[in-house]
Amino acid sequence: MCAVLCRSFGSPETLTVEELPLPAAQPGEIVIKVEAAGVNHADLQMVQGLYQVKRQLPFVPGLEFVGVITQVSADCHD
Repeated sequence: MCAVLCRSFGSPETLTVEELPLPAAQPGEIVIKVEAAGVNHADLQMVQGLYQVKRQLPFVPGLEFVGVITQVSADCHD
């Protein structure tokens, strides 16, 4: 899958586009094929390391998205 990665805190120009392996649903999780994503102020703060919660590097920024559920772990219901 293609993903935008934050490998170090800084300006949005430091983000890289990389190929990552497709994830598998872990217990209590679902996997969503993202079809569209937005970038908001909180995303930009996370990339700069200024958000109220500091994510562990590397991470894929993005709080707003829409997509299709492709996997559901066995312990997820409804």
